[in-house]
Amino acid sequence: MPLTQARVMGACEAKLAGGALGDFVALMEEYLEEADLQNSMLNVDHDDDAIFAWVNKKVTARASLAAAQPGSNSLGMLVELQQQLAQQQQQLAPLSCIASAMLDILVYDEGNATAISVPAFKNTLVAAYSRRVFDYPNRELVYCMLSHKYLPKKLVIGAHLWKRQWARLLTIPGITDINDVRNGLLLSKPIEWAFDTSRLSFIQTGGFGPFQAIIIDPSIKDVPLVEKLEQLITVQVAPEELAVVKEAWTRADGSRITFGDLEASSLKSDGPQPPNPFSRVLYFQYKRSLQKAQAEGWMAPEVVEEMMSKATCGSQGAWRANIEYFFSRMEAAEGGSSSGGEDQDQDQFS
Repeated sequence: MPLTQARVMGACEAKLAGGALGDFVALMEEYLEEADLQNSMLNVDHDDDAIFAWVNKKVTARASLAAAQPGSNSLGMLVELQQQLAQQQQQLAPLSCIASAMLDILVYDEGNATAISVPAFKNTLVAAYSRRVFDYPNRELVYCMLSHKYLPKKLVIGAHLWKRQWARLLTIPGITDINDVRNGLLLSKPIEWAFDTSRLSFIQTGGFGPFQAIIIDPSIKDVPLVEKLEQLITVQVAPEELAVVKEAWTRADGSRITFGDLEASSLKSDGPQPPNPFSRVLYFQYKRSLQKAQAEGWMAPEVVEEMMSKATCGSQGAWRANIEYFFSRMEAAEGGSSSGGEDQDQDQFS
């Protein structure tokens, strides 16, 4: 879709403020023509930086030309405006440093993995996504939303999607409560580990439909879930509890279910509420995981580029601008460029 005056104005408002914005708008109204918008190589989906850079270049070039004509009084305004722009760009420079620091904080790795569930949060998730099932009078089983099995409650994690350690940064995804039921999933310990360490993500193809698992780290595909669980266990597990898990994750032919068997499986609920996680946070985790995959050499850059186009972030809420701006700042800080195509949102705030 070609550029519109409204989209251009939005980009300018995002980049400028106060007198600089007013002066620039005056020049824009005088020198930017409708034909320029229709013939531009940009469109409404391009980011604010690209649109503003294009408009600024075109408008200042024409204003400079007009200023050179006899009787013109635009030259002083243009010089003043360019000085204001340079000052604002200098003020914005620290944002790249902030984004660079965020790279070391907002990462899905072992350091930020869920060590133990918050009881109240986990019980909220259980009430939404599981039934109360007991295999013995005092031993409760809980539904794992990806393996679709009832497992001993202590081995199913109430996993925060936007990690608890980042609770002071809720404005980035636009969440008001870190313990919102939509910020969590019930996942067995191995699956939660894979999600928290960027090895597995959940995506909605095309921005709608069920959330499906996608393996980010190919090296885990052949790893049996039981084998990984035994490596991760940090609580006391009775032999009969482990036997429940082994039975659930063993096929009729005796072979064990692996991480690779979970690929393309959908998140499901066995409780009163359907799965309704924050798609924006799952999109954030997916994109951060792909960045890690490229950095760790799990995937070639061209594979990462292709996979980036498989998911969209779901809606057009104000949170989307926060997340996309955050990624653009990180990419600028790294000296890189944006990965993947433009996102086409389907549903409302999700």
